[in-house]
Amino acid sequence: MQKENDEKSSALMNRAEAAKYLRLSPGTLANWQSTQREKIPCIKLGGRRFYRQVDLIKWIELKEVNKIN
Repeated sequence: MQKENDEKSSALMNRAEAAKYLRLSPGTLANWQSTQREKIPCIKLGGRRFYRQVDLIKWIELKEVNKIN
């Protein structure tokens, strides 16, 4: 079960899938990447960008405000 979760979280998502996961439009995600407004971790392969769910989760956690420890 843990192996399935690890594989799922490390699977590559394209821009549309990552945008849906983040509840953004693909255009917003593309804009943020090109302007570096937000430094969302990604992998660039053949001119295309891919995202790992685990990296997106970490990025979201960095954006959290008023975090309770």
